Amino acid sequence: MVFMGLFDVIKPHISSRGVDEVMSELSRRGAFTDTQKKFVRAVLETDLDLTTSAGSSERGVDEEEIKEAIGRFRGSKLFSDGQIEILEELLRLKLRRHGMF
Repeated sequence: MVFMGLFDVIKPHISSRGVDEVMSELSRRGAFTDTQKKFVRAVLETDLDLTTSAGSSERGVDEEEIKEAIGRFRGSKLFSDGQIEILEELLRLKLRRHGMF
């Protein structure tokens, strides 16, 4: 966790820029179709409310939302088990680095 000020605690999260970096990495790896990448972006931005709370220091996708996203990816039947592993690895790596890829 990152501490801001005396009492403010910011949960690790993936920022909008971090989502863009994850999407770039998916494109670089070449193992995902355009349809799959659009679905990933839609889940991370729309369903997980990435675009809300503009200006908030906690704006982004947190650990619980990543778990929910992985469940949505699995449930969609769009991805192989290997692709799910790649998505989970990239998202968790990004979360651990708190927005620094």
